[in-house]
Amino acid sequence: MSKIKSGKIEFVKKTHFPIPAETLFTWHEKRGILERLIPPWEKVEILHSDESIQSGAKVKLSVKRRGIRQCMEVEHRNYQKGRQFCDFQIRGPFKYWHHQHLCHPYNEQESFLEDKIHYSLPCGYLGRLLAGRWVKKQLERTFRYRHEITFKDLVSHKIEAHKGLKNILVSGYRGLVGRALTPYLRSQDHQVIGLSRSPSKGERISWNPAGNRLDLSDLEEKKLDAVVHLAGEGIVQRWTPAAKKRILQSRVQGTRLLSEKLASLKKPPKVMICASGISIYGIQNEEAVDEGAPLGKGFLAEVAQQWEAATAPAIERGIRVVHLRIGLVLSPAGGAMGRMLPFFKWGLGGRIARGQQYMNWIAIDDLIGAIYHCIRQPDLQGPVNAVAPEPVTNMDYTRELGKRLHRPTVLPIPRMGVDLVFGKMGKETLLASQRAKPEQLLKTGYRFRYPTLGSALKHLIR
Repeated sequence: MSKIKSGKIEFVKKTHFPIPAETLFTWHEKRGILERLIPPWEKVEILHSDESIQSGAKVKLSVKRRGIRQCMEVEHRNYQKGRQFCDFQIRGPFKYWHHQHLCHPYNEQESFLEDKIHYSLPCGYLGRLLAGRWVKKQLERTFRYRHEITFKDLVSHKIEAHKGLKNILVSGYRGLVGRALTPYLRSQDHQVIGLSRSPSKGERISWNPAGNRLDLSDLEEKKLDAVVHLAGEGIVQRWTPAAKKRILQSRVQGTRLLSEKLASLKKPPKVMICASGISIYGIQNEEAVDEGAPLGKGFLAEVAQQWEAATAPAIERGIRVVHLRIGLVLSPAGGAMGRMLPFFKWGLGGRIARGQQYMNWIAIDDLIGAIYHCIRQPDLQGPVNAVAPEPVTNMDYTRELGKRLHRPTVLPIPRMGVDLVFGKMGKETLLASQRAKPEQLLKTGYRFRYPTLGSALKHLIR
């Protein structure tokens, strides 16, 4: 809801929560919440944050839209514990910006979250008329997303932070999955330590898988509780002999190096979640497979098999290892979906070949939830399929995405075109039919936030 008041535009978003106002407010004080609430379609970089919402704390953001990058710096003011905090723009694209975050108690067990924003634009009357509609639309879609994330994290999928877990090491934390996982773990009161080739003191550990260099000695006293291993060369590229070598070595060498170093610690972590892929089952027919299915053939299947085998040193040391076999990750922030979206938005999307091949997919928030579920479930080890319970054909995916974007999807990509542009990579990814079931996740009680493609796209595309 928005209206003009005293020369300024007022925007309000209010949502009922079946939890106490104090609980709702406390969640906003946790580290990582700002990153957690940034919609995946927004190209926002946090340049500086005081990691606090108390009066005087500052946040500086860089926002890129339509190729233009703008900075916005805000200061928190009017902090009232358990009730409110406000953001005032110090400098940025608005002529005036005042954002009030309110947690209203309804009764002892219920509350309302209200975001109230007063702003004005720097342009003239005509500019305000044209830009104002766009800004209003952006605020509406952003705060619908933010309130949904808050609701699901606190209510629908309430998870009490595991008291036995404090320090979690994450490789590939700058990638698509890592960028979403890190703020989620921090919001659950865990300290995330990233593996990086350019570390900074305290929050990152230096490593170079290709050079076989990794020093975890700094973690001996800190005690590492869990590891999430996501790093690896991207597979979406033309598979030249050099590219195939990089894809294989980045996974096998990095995983073996990390496993050996973890095994050498005096107090190794209890659990290691190692990314893998459903490509391990090879190209399938229409029959769905679970984690007990035979392993397949092909380049990606062989890569995944060697990838998982490289965790042997950790397993032998007694570390509980989960091989998370991940399907197509849905996120407008990157990955295959991020690359496809511009074409679909321009009305240039279409099925691939006949479109009958099955696609195993998973929404980014469910992948994050599955990783945390695997960390916390002591009975889970070995292969775990990280896919939504309802795979779809490429034809169905294309239609659903076009429907969500209100765009036609009448320009198919012929098989010959896939072969010409992508070669063997296209055959094992774009044209391959894969239909795995998340048997282990469902068996151990994981509840999908977005079990259907329609619900996932509704959340991710607004």
